[in-house]
Amino acid sequence: SIVDYKFDKISLRVRQLPVGNDAAPNDYANLKLSVYPNNNNQPDFSSLTASSVIANIYNPDGNADLTFHFVSPATFSANSKFWLALEVESYSDSRGFSRNEWRNAVINTNPYSQGEAASVRVKTAGGAYSYGGFAIEPNNDWYVKIGLER
Repeated sequence: SIVDYKFDKISLRVRQLPVGNDAAPNDYANLKLSVYPNNNNQPDFSSLTASSVIANIYNPDGNADLTFHFVSPATFSANSKFWLALEVESYSDSRGFSRNEWRNAVINTNPYSQGEAASVRVKTAGGAYSYGGFAIEPNNDWYVKIGLER
């Protein structure tokens, strides 16, 4: 198949927030950014295209780029939609999922006319993922830089 577009790095901005009455975030996290193909205007979570993990992140500067590097470039043909999914793969403490919150930077002026942002709830039970509550956020786009290093 013909490859019209490929990338092997993505930069974005994230904030780690404490939950409840805590004054500061609590735990180190391994952040995972995944790339999925489109299926009926949703990510096809059963068909991972690429992923990258940044380990041991704690309270990153929300105004600085955080760059994920992929071992192999993700490739797509022209006019094909793909989805980026940001998640916490694990925490330094098992209580981390209830003691921390993460937000990626978004912009609400729709600078990427072909882009869409969405949110989804992800749960794990016994190592199996379940996804629910998928919702398009039409007034938001991620702050994101996509590129090719090689």
